[in-house]
Amino acid sequence: MRKLLIPFSLTAALLLAACSDNEATTAMDAPQTAAEGIVTETYQCADSDNTFSVTYADDTAVLTLNNQEHLMKIEVAASGSRYVSDDGLEWHVKAGEGVLTQGEETEVCTLVK
Repeated sequence: MRKLLIPFSLTAALLLAACSDNEATTAMDAPQTAAEGIVTETYQCADSDNTFSVTYADDTAVLTLNNQEHLMKIEVAASGSRYVSDDGLEWHVKAGEGVLTQGEETEVCTLVK
């Protein structure tokens, strides 16, 4: 009977760990520098000439577009990191590529190297 309980207990523990809240890992997916915890990146959008910068720090980002700064807070995302501002701007980024949404307009943007 004990031999059956050990694999069952291990399986139950793994299932519980897999079902845990992923918000903490979402924040960890955001671009970071190990030394400072703050990094600024520049992106270029494919369908327009929009070039903008995003400064990441902890669970917030400041997106500067057309000389206007948008303070954004991290939100839950299935993959990558998603930031939302109070003025309706959304930035969803993963591995150097992102989607910028402003109202009905959506643009795909890539990290400028």
